[in-house]
Amino acid sequence: MSENIKMRFLQAALPILEDGTYTVSAAQKVLKPQEETMPETLQTFLVGCRHFTLSENEVYSVYPPKESSGNYSNSLPHIVFRQRTLPWARTINGSPWLALVCLRDSEMVSQKTLPISQLLNEKSQDVLMPVQNLPALTEENPDDLCMTVDIAVDHFAKIFPLLSEIKLLTHVKRIEPQAMLNKADDIISHDGEFAVIVANRFVPSGESDHEKSSVFLFSVEGCADYLADGSKHGSLSKYKYVRLVSLFRWSMYSKADAFAGFRDTFENLKSGTLSAGGGALERGHVPQKHITRTGEKTFSLYRGPLLPFAPEKKKSKSTNTSDGQIIYDPDRGIFDMSYAAAWQLGRLMTLENKPIAESIYRWRRGLKVKRNIAHTKSIFNKKQAEFGANGAFINFFMENLLEEVTSDGFMV
Repeated sequence: MSENIKMRFLQAALPILEDGTYTVSAAQKVLKPQEETMPETLQTFLVGCRHFTLSENEVYSVYPPKESSGNYSNSLPHIVFRQRTLPWARTINGSPWLALVCLRDSEMVSQKTLPISQLLNEKSQDVLMPVQNLPALTEENPDDLCMTVDIAVDHFAKIFPLLSEIKLLTHVKRIEPQAMLNKADDIISHDGEFAVIVANRFVPSGESDHEKSSVFLFSVEGCADYLADGSKHGSLSKYKYVRLVSLFRWSMYSKADAFAGFRDTFENLKSGTLSAGGGALERGHVPQKHITRTGEKTFSLYRGPLLPFAPEKKKSKSTNTSDGQIIYDPDRGIFDMSYAAAWQLGRLMTLENKPIAESIYRWRRGLKVKRNIAHTKSIFNKKQAEFGANGAFINFFMENLLEEVTSDGFMV
Protein backbone atom coordinates (compact mmCIF):
# COMPACT_ATOMS: atom_id res chain seq x y z
CA MET A 1 0.00 0.00 0.00
CA SER A 2 1.31 3.42 -0.89
CA GLU A 3 2.14 5.63 2.09
CA ASN A 4 0.33 8.54 0.39
CA ILE A 5 -3.07 6.82 0.62
CA LYS A 6 -5.00 8.17 3.61
CA MET A 7 -8.44 6.74 2.80
CA ARG A 8 -9.93 3.89 0.79
CA PHE A 9 -13.48 2.99 -0.15
CA LEU A 10 -14.64 -0.63 -0.14
CA GLN A 11 -17.78 -2.01 -1.73
CA ALA A 12 -18.88 -3.95 1.35
CA ALA A 13 -17.79 -5.60 4.60
CA LEU A 14 -19.65 -8.86 5.05
CA PRO A 15 -19.85 -10.31 8.57
CA ILE A 16 -17.98 -13.53 9.23
CA LEU A 17 -21.16 -15.16 10.54
CA GLU A 18 -24.67 -14.43 9.32
CA ASP A 19 -27.75 -14.55 11.55
CA GLY A 20 -28.48 -18.09 12.65
CA THR A 21 -27.80 -20.89 15.09
CA TYR A 22 -24.31 -22.37 15.18
CA THR A 23 -22.81 -25.40 16.89
CA VAL A 24 -19.14 -25.80 17.72
CA SER A 25 -17.79 -29.28 18.45
CA ALA A 26 -14.48 -30.00 20.17
CA ALA A 27 -12.73 -33.32 20.66
CA GLN A 28 -9.32 -34.22 22.01
CA LYS A 29 -7.19 -37.28 21.29
CA VAL A 30 -4.21 -38.11 23.55
CA LEU A 31 -1.44 -40.27 22.09
CA LYS A 32 0.94 -40.64 25.08
CA PRO A 33 1.46 -42.31 27.47
CA GLN A 34 -1.38 -44.28 25.91
CA GLU A 35 -3.84 -43.48 23.18
CA GLU A 36 -7.11 -42.12 24.51
CA THR A 37 -9.96 -40.13 22.93
CA MET A 38 -11.87 -37.66 25.11
CA PRO A 39 -15.65 -37.35 24.72
CA GLU A 40 -16.79 -34.78 22.15
CA THR A 41 -18.14 -31.50 23.55
CA LEU A 42 -20.80 -29.46 21.76
CA GLN A 43 -21.52 -25.75 22.27
CA THR A 44 -24.47 -24.03 20.58
CA PHE A 45 -24.72 -20.26 20.20
CA LEU A 46 -26.90 -17.77 18.36
CA VAL A 47 -25.90 -14.89 16.10
CA GLY A 48 -28.45 -12.10 15.73
CA CYS A 49 -28.83 -8.35 15.90
CA ARG A 50 -31.49 -5.71 16.36
CA HIS A 51 -34.32 -5.32 13.83
CA PHE A 52 -36.35 -2.40 15.19
CA THR A 53 -34.00 -0.22 17.25
CA LEU A 54 -30.44 1.08 17.07
CA SER A 55 -28.22 2.41 19.84
CA GLU A 56 -26.92 5.94 19.30
CA ASN A 57 -23.47 4.64 20.18
CA GLU A 58 -23.49 2.76 16.87
CA VAL A 59 -23.60 6.08 14.98
CA TYR A 60 -20.23 7.77 14.52
CA SER A 61 -21.45 10.87 12.65
CA VAL A 62 -24.15 12.25 10.36
CA TYR A 63 -24.30 14.88 7.63
CA PRO A 64 -25.80 17.43 7.47
CA PRO A 65 -25.24 17.91 11.19
CA LYS A 66 -28.19 17.41 13.48
CA GLU A 67 -30.44 20.49 13.79
CA SER A 68 -28.10 22.54 11.58
CA SER A 69 -29.17 25.14 9.01
CA GLY A 70 -27.66 26.24 5.69
CA ASN A 71 -27.84 25.59 1.98
CA TYR A 72 -27.89 21.80 1.69
CA SER A 73 -29.77 21.75 -1.62
CA ASN A 74 -26.79 20.06 -3.32
CA SER A 75 -25.96 17.71 -0.44
CA LEU A 76 -26.77 14.02 -0.11
CA PRO A 77 -27.36 13.15 3.56
CA HIS A 78 -25.28 10.28 4.87
CA ILE A 79 -24.68 8.42 8.10
CA VAL A 80 -21.47 6.78 9.35
CA PHE A 81 -21.48 3.70 11.62
CA ARG A 82 -18.74 2.56 13.95
CA GLN A 83 -19.37 -1.10 13.07
CA ARG A 84 -18.30 -1.69 9.49
CA THR A 85 -20.49 -4.78 8.99
CA LEU A 86 -23.77 -3.32 10.32
CA PRO A 87 -25.52 -2.71 6.95
CA TRP A 88 -24.66 -6.25 5.81
CA ALA A 89 -25.57 -8.01 9.07
CA ARG A 90 -28.56 -9.19 7.05
CA THR A 91 -28.95 -9.00 3.29
CA ILE A 92 -32.00 -9.00 1.04
CA ASN A 93 -31.23 -10.42 -2.39
CA GLY A 94 -27.62 -9.36 -1.90
CA SER A 95 -28.45 -5.79 -0.81
CA PRO A 96 -28.12 -4.30 2.71
CA TRP A 97 -31.16 -4.35 4.97
CA LEU A 98 -30.96 -0.59 5.73
CA ALA A 99 -31.78 2.44 3.57
CA LEU A 100 -31.44 6.19 4.24
CA VAL A 101 -34.35 8.38 3.10
CA CYS A 102 -34.77 12.16 3.38
CA LEU A 103 -38.35 13.43 3.80
CA ARG A 104 -40.13 16.75 4.10
CA ASP A 105 -42.50 17.06 7.02
CA SER A 106 -45.37 17.32 4.53
CA GLU A 107 -44.42 13.95 3.00
CA MET A 108 -44.98 12.09 6.26
CA VAL A 109 -48.54 11.17 7.19
CA SER A 110 -47.56 10.37 10.78
CA GLN A 111 -44.69 9.22 12.94
CA LYS A 112 -45.00 7.69 16.38
CA THR A 113 -43.18 5.66 18.99
CA LEU A 114 -44.78 2.46 20.21
CA PRO A 115 -43.88 -0.98 21.65
CA ILE A 116 -42.77 -3.61 19.17
CA SER A 117 -45.63 -5.87 20.24
CA GLN A 118 -48.16 -3.16 19.35
CA LEU A 119 -46.57 -2.66 15.95
CA LEU A 120 -46.85 -6.36 15.17
CA ASN A 121 -50.46 -6.64 16.39
CA GLU A 122 -51.93 -3.59 14.61
CA LYS A 123 -53.97 -4.35 11.50
CA SER A 124 -55.42 -1.97 8.90
CA GLN A 125 -56.72 -2.46 5.39
CA ASP A 126 -55.37 0.93 4.28
CA VAL A 127 -51.85 0.51 5.67
CA LEU A 128 -49.20 -1.85 4.34
CA MET A 129 -47.33 -3.25 7.32
CA PRO A 130 -44.31 -5.14 5.96
CA VAL A 131 -43.20 -6.45 9.38
CA GLN A 132 -45.63 -9.08 10.67
CA ASN A 133 -43.62 -11.12 13.19
CA LEU A 134 -40.81 -10.67 15.67
CA PRO A 135 -37.75 -12.48 14.28
CA ALA A 136 -36.68 -15.54 16.22
CA LEU A 137 -33.08 -14.31 16.49
CA THR A 138 -33.10 -10.79 17.89
CA GLU A 139 -31.70 -8.88 20.85
CA GLU A 140 -35.01 -7.05 21.35
CA ASN A 141 -38.00 -7.72 23.57
CA PRO A 142 -41.67 -7.20 22.59
CA ASP A 143 -41.92 -4.34 25.12
CA ASP A 144 -39.05 -2.37 23.61
CA LEU A 145 -40.04 0.90 21.92
CA CYS A 146 -39.54 1.54 18.22
CA MET A 147 -40.34 4.39 15.83
CA THR A 148 -42.65 4.06 12.83
CA VAL A 149 -43.34 6.44 9.95
CA ASP A 150 -46.40 6.28 7.68
CA ILE A 151 -45.86 7.45 4.10
CA ALA A 152 -48.38 7.76 1.29
CA VAL A 153 -48.04 4.98 -1.27
CA ASP A 154 -47.26 7.34 -4.17
CA HIS A 155 -44.46 9.05 -2.17
CA PHE A 156 -43.10 5.66 -1.16
CA ALA A 157 -42.85 4.59 -4.80
CA LYS A 158 -41.15 7.84 -5.86
CA ILE A 159 -38.80 8.52 -2.94
CA PHE A 160 -37.70 5.15 -1.56
CA PRO A 161 -34.55 3.81 -3.29
CA LEU A 162 -34.70 0.68 -5.38
CA LEU A 163 -33.23 -2.48 -3.95
CA SER A 164 -30.54 -2.38 -6.63
CA GLU A 165 -29.72 1.22 -5.64
CA ILE A 166 -29.41 0.45 -1.94
CA LYS A 167 -26.39 -1.71 -2.70
CA LEU A 168 -24.71 1.22 -4.50
CA LEU A 169 -25.58 3.72 -1.76
CA THR A 170 -23.76 1.70 0.92
CA HIS A 171 -20.00 1.31 1.25
CA VAL A 172 -17.11 1.05 3.71
CA LYS A 173 -14.65 3.87 4.37
CA ARG A 174 -11.21 2.75 5.53
CA ILE A 175 -8.96 5.32 7.19
CA GLU A 176 -5.40 4.64 8.27
CA PRO A 177 -5.43 3.82 12.01
CA GLN A 178 -2.78 6.47 12.63
CA ALA A 179 -5.32 9.09 11.56
CA MET A 180 -7.56 7.95 14.45
CA LEU A 181 -4.81 8.59 17.01
CA ASN A 182 -5.86 10.78 19.91
CA LYS A 183 -2.75 12.87 20.57
CA ALA A 184 -3.94 13.77 24.06
CA ASP A 185 -3.70 10.22 25.41
CA ASP A 186 -1.82 8.50 22.55
CA ILE A 187 -4.66 6.01 22.06
CA ILE A 188 -6.14 4.96 18.71
CA SER A 189 -9.88 5.42 19.22
CA HIS A 190 -11.05 3.24 16.30
CA ASP A 191 -9.67 0.71 13.85
CA GLY A 192 -10.44 3.13 11.00
CA GLU A 193 -13.11 1.13 9.15
CA PHE A 194 -16.60 2.64 9.04
CA ALA A 195 -19.81 1.73 7.24
CA VAL A 196 -21.48 4.57 5.33
CA ILE A 197 -25.03 4.81 3.96
CA VAL A 198 -25.92 7.65 1.59
CA ALA A 199 -29.42 8.90 0.85
CA ASN A 200 -30.68 8.84 -2.75
CA ARG A 201 -32.11 12.36 -2.63
CA PHE A 202 -30.78 15.88 -2.14
CA VAL A 203 -31.99 17.74 0.92
CA PRO A 204 -35.28 19.56 0.11
CA SER A 205 -34.71 23.31 0.44
CA GLY A 206 -36.97 26.31 0.76
CA GLU A 207 -36.82 29.27 -1.61
CA SER A 208 -37.71 32.11 0.76
CA ASP A 209 -37.15 30.49 4.13
CA HIS A 210 -35.40 27.50 5.68
CA GLU A 211 -37.34 24.29 5.19
CA LYS A 212 -37.18 21.50 7.74
CA SER A 213 -36.37 17.99 6.56
CA SER A 214 -35.77 14.75 8.43
CA VAL A 215 -33.51 11.86 7.48
CA PHE A 216 -34.64 8.37 8.47
CA LEU A 217 -32.72 5.12 8.63
CA PHE A 218 -35.38 2.66 7.48
CA SER A 219 -35.37 -1.10 7.67
CA VAL A 220 -35.97 -2.70 4.26
CA GLU A 221 -37.06 -6.00 5.79
CA GLY A 222 -40.52 -6.98 4.62
CA CYS A 223 -40.93 -4.14 2.11
CA ALA A 224 -38.27 -5.05 -0.46
CA ASP A 225 -40.82 -6.81 -2.72
CA TYR A 226 -42.98 -3.66 -2.76
CA LEU A 227 -40.23 -1.40 -4.11
CA ALA A 228 -40.36 -0.21 -7.71
CA ASP A 229 -38.14 -3.13 -8.80
CA GLY A 230 -39.87 -5.68 -6.53
CA SER A 231 -42.20 -8.51 -7.45
CA LYS A 232 -45.18 -7.13 -5.47
CA HIS A 233 -44.92 -3.49 -6.54
CA GLY A 234 -48.15 -3.72 -8.52
CA SER A 235 -50.16 -4.64 -5.41
CA LEU A 236 -49.34 -1.31 -3.71
CA SER A 237 -52.40 0.27 -5.32
CA LYS A 238 -54.76 -1.38 -2.82
CA TYR A 239 -53.12 0.49 0.08
CA LYS A 240 -53.08 4.17 0.97
CA TYR A 241 -50.03 4.20 3.22
CA VAL A 242 -46.88 2.23 3.96
CA ARG A 243 -45.69 1.87 7.57
CA LEU A 244 -41.91 1.78 7.85
CA VAL A 245 -39.68 1.09 10.87
CA SER A 246 -37.13 3.83 11.53
CA LEU A 247 -34.05 2.89 13.55
CA PHE A 248 -32.54 6.39 13.64
CA ARG A 249 -33.47 9.91 12.59
CA TRP A 250 -32.21 13.49 12.62
CA SER A 251 -33.39 16.82 11.21
CA MET A 252 -31.90 19.87 9.50
CA TYR A 253 -33.03 23.16 7.91
CA SER A 254 -32.11 24.16 4.38
CA LYS A 255 -32.60 27.27 2.27
CA ALA A 256 -31.56 27.35 -1.39
CA ASP A 257 -29.75 30.70 -1.28
CA ALA A 258 -28.27 30.32 2.20
CA PHE A 259 -24.51 30.15 2.63
CA ALA A 260 -23.06 26.68 2.27
CA GLY A 261 -19.76 25.01 1.59
CA PHE A 262 -16.39 25.77 3.12
CA ARG A 263 -15.68 28.93 1.11
CA ASP A 264 -19.05 30.59 1.74
CA THR A 265 -19.14 29.49 5.36
CA PHE A 266 -15.63 30.73 6.08
CA GLU A 267 -16.10 34.07 4.29
CA ASN A 268 -19.36 34.74 6.15
CA LEU A 269 -18.24 33.35 9.47
CA LYS A 270 -19.27 35.54 12.38
CA SER A 271 -16.50 34.46 14.64
CA GLY A 272 -16.91 37.13 17.31
CA THR A 273 -14.07 36.56 19.75
CA LEU A 274 -11.74 35.01 17.17
CA SER A 275 -12.46 37.47 14.34
CA ALA A 276 -9.37 38.88 12.66
CA GLY A 277 -10.44 42.52 12.83
CA GLY A 278 -9.63 43.56 16.37
CA GLY A 279 -10.42 40.11 17.75
CA ALA A 280 -8.53 37.75 20.00
CA LEU A 281 -6.25 36.43 17.25
CA GLU A 282 -5.03 39.93 16.48
CA ARG A 283 -4.28 40.46 20.16
CA GLY A 284 -1.99 37.45 20.15
CA HIS A 285 -4.40 34.88 21.64
CA VAL A 286 -4.84 31.34 20.37
CA PRO A 287 -7.72 28.96 21.20
CA GLN A 288 -6.70 25.97 23.30
CA LYS A 289 -8.58 22.89 24.55
CA HIS A 290 -9.74 23.40 28.11
CA ILE A 291 -11.14 20.87 30.60
CA THR A 292 -12.71 22.71 33.53
CA ARG A 293 -12.47 21.61 37.16
CA THR A 294 -15.97 20.12 36.90
CA GLY A 295 -15.08 18.08 33.79
CA GLU A 296 -16.71 20.10 30.99
CA LYS A 297 -14.79 20.20 27.71
CA THR A 298 -14.53 23.59 26.03
CA PHE A 299 -11.89 25.91 24.63
CA SER A 300 -10.35 29.03 26.11
CA LEU A 301 -7.95 31.72 24.98
CA TYR A 302 -4.26 31.82 25.84
CA ARG A 303 -1.29 34.01 24.96
CA GLY A 304 2.31 34.20 26.07
CA PRO A 305 4.24 37.22 27.39
CA LEU A 306 5.26 38.42 23.90
CA LEU A 307 2.58 40.59 22.30
CA PRO A 308 2.14 42.01 18.77
CA PHE A 309 1.23 45.42 20.24
CA ALA A 310 2.13 47.73 23.11
CA PRO A 311 -0.09 46.75 26.06
CA GLU A 312 -1.82 49.26 28.28
CA LYS A 313 -0.33 49.64 31.74
CA LYS A 314 -2.81 48.24 34.24
CA LYS A 315 -2.48 47.70 37.95
CA SER A 316 -2.39 43.96 38.60
CA LYS A 317 -4.54 42.50 41.33
CA SER A 318 -3.23 40.17 44.03
CA THR A 319 -4.98 36.80 44.41
CA ASN A 320 -4.37 33.68 46.46
CA THR A 321 -5.11 31.21 43.64
CA SER A 322 -4.70 31.03 39.88
CA ASP A 323 -8.49 31.05 39.47
CA GLY A 324 -8.48 34.63 40.63
CA GLN A 325 -6.55 35.56 37.47
CA ILE A 326 -9.09 34.07 35.02
CA ILE A 327 -10.68 36.67 32.75
CA TYR A 328 -14.24 35.99 31.55
CA ASP A 329 -15.93 37.67 28.61
CA PRO A 330 -19.69 37.48 29.34
CA ASP A 331 -20.67 38.80 25.90
CA ARG A 332 -18.95 35.93 24.09
CA GLY A 333 -19.00 33.34 26.86
CA ILE A 334 -15.28 32.54 26.74
CA PHE A 335 -12.41 32.48 29.24
CA ASP A 336 -8.94 34.01 28.90
CA MET A 337 -6.57 31.76 30.86
CA SER A 338 -3.34 33.66 30.08
CA TYR A 339 -2.82 35.32 33.48
CA ALA A 340 -4.04 32.25 35.37
CA ALA A 341 -1.48 30.09 33.53
CA ALA A 342 1.27 32.64 34.23
CA TRP A 343 0.33 32.75 37.92
CA GLN A 344 0.44 28.97 38.20
CA LEU A 345 3.70 28.75 36.27
CA GLY A 346 5.31 31.33 38.55
CA ARG A 347 4.12 29.47 41.64
CA LEU A 348 5.56 26.16 40.43
CA MET A 349 8.89 27.74 39.46
CA THR A 350 9.15 29.36 42.89
CA LEU A 351 8.43 26.12 44.73
CA GLU A 352 11.02 24.36 42.58
CA ASN A 353 13.72 26.78 43.90
CA LYS A 354 14.36 25.46 47.41
CA PRO A 355 16.18 28.48 48.97
CA ILE A 356 13.50 30.90 47.78
CA ALA A 357 10.72 28.54 48.88
CA GLU A 358 12.26 28.25 52.36
CA SER A 359 12.68 32.03 52.71
CA ILE A 360 9.05 32.57 51.73
CA TYR A 361 8.03 29.94 54.27
CA ARG A 362 10.01 31.66 57.05
CA TRP A 363 8.53 35.02 56.05
CA ARG A 364 4.99 33.68 56.20
CA ARG A 365 5.65 32.01 59.54
CA GLY A 366 7.08 35.27 60.85
CA LEU A 367 3.93 37.12 59.86
CA LYS A 368 1.85 34.51 61.63
CA VAL A 369 3.95 34.82 64.81
CA LYS A 370 3.64 38.61 64.79
CA ARG A 371 -0.13 38.35 64.44
CA ASN A 372 -0.20 35.95 67.40
CA ILE A 373 1.97 38.33 69.46
CA ALA A 374 -0.25 41.30 68.71
CA HIS A 375 -3.33 39.27 69.61
CA THR A 376 -1.78 38.07 72.90
CA LYS A 377 -0.70 41.62 73.88
CA SER A 378 -4.19 42.94 73.26
CA ILE A 379 -5.63 40.30 75.57
CA PHE A 380 -3.19 41.09 78.42
CA ASN A 381 -3.69 44.82 78.02
CA LYS A 382 -7.41 44.34 78.55
CA LYS A 383 -6.81 42.10 81.58
CA GLN A 384 -4.03 44.25 83.15
CA ALA A 385 -6.25 45.65 85.89
CA GLU A 386 -7.33 42.18 86.97
CA PHE A 387 -3.76 41.06 87.84
CA GLY A 388 -3.30 43.75 90.53
CA ALA A 389 0.14 43.80 92.20
CA ASN A 390 1.39 40.92 90.07
CA GLY A 391 0.60 42.72 86.81
CA ALA A 392 4.12 44.12 86.40
CA PHE A 393 5.70 40.68 86.82
CA ILE A 394 3.36 39.05 84.32
CA ASN A 395 3.99 41.88 81.84
CA PHE A 396 7.77 41.43 82.22
CA PHE A 397 7.38 37.64 81.78
CA MET A 398 5.24 37.98 78.60
CA GLU A 399 7.65 40.45 76.94
CA ASN A 400 10.57 38.05 77.49
CA LEU A 401 8.48 35.18 76.20
CA LEU A 402 7.55 37.14 73.09
CA GLU A 403 11.22 37.87 72.42
CA GLU A 404 11.87 34.13 72.53
CA VAL A 405 8.99 33.50 70.12
CA THR A 406 10.29 36.02 67.59
CA SER A 407 13.90 34.82 67.64
CA ASP A 408 15.32 33.05 64.56
CA GLY A 409 14.66 29.34 64.31
CA PHE A 410 11.76 29.28 66.80
CA MET A 411 8.93 27.15 65.40
CA VAL A 412 5.36 27.68 66.50
